[in-house]
Amino acid sequence: MTGPATFVSDTSWQVYNADPALGAATSLGLAQFVCLTSSIPSTCPAGATIYGHSTGGWTSDLSSIPAAHWIWAPNINGTTTPAEFNQFFFSKTFQLNGTQPIGFISISADDLAELRVNGHIVGSIGSISDYSTATQAQAFLTTFNLTPFLTAGTNILTVRAENGPFGICCPSNYAGRSCVRWILCSPLDRS
Repeated sequence: MTGPATFVSDTSWQVYNADPALGAATSLGLAQFVCLTSSIPSTCPAGATIYGHSTGGWTSDLSSIPAAHWIWAPNINGTTTPAEFNQFFFSKTFQLNGTQPIGFISISADDLAELRVNGHIVGSIGSISDYSTATQAQAFLTTFNLTPFLTAGTNILTVRAENGPFGICCPSNYAGRSCVRWILCSPLDRS
């Protein structure tokens, strides 16, 4: 039996313009830590890009995964426009050597996140068309069972994240709205 493989949302995630498990995708670089202000969320890491959006948000309780932080695509700051309908694919490739991999992931997003394993859609949270659903997605962690989608050997976990048009429109910048960032923790137990 091998031990668990765990990871969190951090700056080691590769960012693409499409799902790399499905074919041609262009790498945009590594994810960056982002915060609305230096104190929102309260766990804003040193060196994070600060958007300057001070009306609140990102209230998920992350005490169970203290190493996870809000991330977004590289080279985006508070003045970047447009913020609405921007979509990026955050991906991590990992190996599972056991014959019956088991895995779960907890995720929070602002506004929409669609979880994929090896190109298959596992599920999604949030919305780009319903403000209430989008708000709920950034206030709580939602857990998904990855087990039916995992295989022995190489696996690709991808999160497709997208902004909705819920800011001061249009086009709005990242300081004038709360945009998609996602956070996760995924213990992948291998046997």
